[in-house]
Amino acid sequence: MINLTPPDKQQAFNEAYRVLKSNRKMYVSDIVRLGKLNEEQLNNDEMLCRCVGGAVQKEDYLNMIKQVGFKVNIVSEDRDISKIQCNGLALESIKIEATK
Repeated sequence: MINLTPPDKQQAFNEAYRVLKSNRKMYVSDIVRLGKLNEEQLNNDEMLCRCVGGAVQKEDYLNMIKQVGFKVNIVSEDRDISKIQCNGLALESIKIEATK
């Protein structure tokens, strides 16, 4: 879960790429946003505990991984998480295979 890292998520992906050997893979399961959240939602303690407050836009998230140099394969996407866990907010649970 990268969205629980400090605000500089790019740094987490940079470090993962640095320590991973060539032709190896990293697997990530995370919550990403499919729409906008307001400041109150982003900074709400309950939303942070639900992995929503730290979530970034899906395209931004994927671009961060790709910018580091990883090849990205989306293994699965689950939009039902928004109904189950987050009162219908525009979110998705995404599982990614990133290859160096």
